[in-house]
Amino acid sequence: MAIQSSLLSMLAEQIKTPLTTLKLLIFKSPMRDSLNPQLARIEHIVDTVALMDSVKRDTQVKEKIDIANLVEVQWQHAQSMTDDAQPLQLNVHGNSVCLANRWALSIIFNNLISNAITYSTSPNVDIMIRQLHNKTQIVIKNPSVDLSADEKQALTSQYYGATNKACHRGTGLGLWISKTLSEANNGALHVSQNDGEFVARLDINL
Repeated sequence: MAIQSSLLSMLAEQIKTPLTTLKLLIFKSPMRDSLNPQLARIEHIVDTVALMDSVKRDTQVKEKIDIANLVEVQWQHAQSMTDDAQPLQLNVHGNSVCLANRWALSIIFNNLISNAITYSTSPNVDIMIRQLHNKTQIVIKNPSVDLSADEKQALTSQYYGATNKACHRGTGLGLWISKTLSEANNGALHVSQNDGEFVARLDINL
């Protein structure tokens, strides 16, 4: 499995160079508005696969991060991959600043928000940030199709890709990468799906 991850990461890095050329060609195209979201999705997949070989590293470099601001940035990034823009529904309770690794959190939020937008059955993605006694908690909720018991069990497994409302299957890496990065950085990711709602809860220990 480790060799496979390393190989896929290497191949993903090799794909990035021709993708850069493709971006320049699309920029000059009169169809760039319709092509850009498609290219952004390809880039997201390539970037996700490229991370496979480094997600278990303990990222010791930490800084004060405004979680609300970081969520807004990653929301805008995720919106670039869709044709249907959605307003950000963000509720902040208490201080949203915590000490964490920016690289790791950016990847986690990007994956969780992209996942919520992709698999939501309606344009309603709710994000809440709250400060608890010993941790910062981020909860992302979206309406979803109901999953079987086996599917729920496999949600954060490597290579498990659920099918969204348009029957598009994911890479099966986003939630696994987010969970692995969370655990490597003194945090925890919990996901659940019940009664037509998918919930991802990230706990960042203080």
